[in-house]
Amino acid sequence: MRVHIGDGVRLYFDVEGAQLETDGPDMAERPTIVLLHGGPGADHTLFKPELSAAAGFAQVIYLDQRGSGRSVRCGPHQWTWERWADDAIDFCDALEIERPVLLGSSSGGWVALLAAIRHPDRFAGLVLDSVMPGDTYERLDMFERLGGPEARDVALRYWAGDNGEETTDAWERICLPLYSHRPGGDAATHDRLRRVRWNDDVLDHFRTVLAREFDPWRGLERLECRTMILAGEQDPVATASAARRFAHRLSHADVRLHVVAEAGHGVFRESPKRAMDLLRDFVVSGHVPRLH
Repeated sequence: MRVHIGDGVRLYFDVEGAQLETDGPDMAERPTIVLLHGGPGADHTLFKPELSAAAGFAQVIYLDQRGSGRSVRCGPHQWTWERWADDAIDFCDALEIERPVLLGSSSGGWVALLAAIRHPDRFAGLVLDSVMPGDTYERLDMFERLGGPEARDVALRYWAGDNGEETTDAWERICLPLYSHRPGGDAATHDRLRRVRWNDDVLDHFRTVLAREFDPWRGLERLECRTMILAGEQDPVATASAARRFAHRLSHADVRLHVVAEAGHGVFRESPKRAMDLLRDFVVSGHVPRLH
């Protein structure tokens, strides 16, 4: 399905789970979760099938962000963190979604965090999965620990903007498999990425421009909604130590940090049962059903 949010922009979305359920003689509203994928330049299929289980306790809405997946491609001048964050608000307005839980994974978590900072009264909760990047040396050290000196060297060249075929091939062959610490995760990651409708131009724009433009630590004092942070102890990019620093920086009371010992990047994919249990508790405990 697609929805028009203005300026000729149409965003693709998919839905699992009903908004209303029976409650005796009434209908009660279930919580709504809006999902923001990572990449950037990937699409919502990164969440499937693991997040489908959330439809058992919430309405789940998957969104392909501007420039990605099945949404309008547009151009680099519209691929900004602020535009993507405001798109999340415009999308909710277009579908009349009130106070959803906003869940972002990887770079989608940067978008979710910025949306919650820019619009602090719009969300019932914020879930950030594998979001906060460690500093450069911290990430390089993790790649070396997981894949040896060669992985460190390839990551350094790739992040420096080397677009050569040799570096790109080495990144996909040596470094990308290290994102997963799950048994069989390499093959599963390969299959998952084949399903994605990538916009490689967005990913390249992220590496060369956007990655250094966004400061995830700025504006945290404006973050007001309940927040759950998920991190994998074996994540080479959104490191567990960065997640701990981030949780410590948040000043509001209801902040939950969960570091999963054997998980890599993307806790919902790496440890789906554990992540789903945590998500269910977070979403349901904060929901006050309204009768319709």
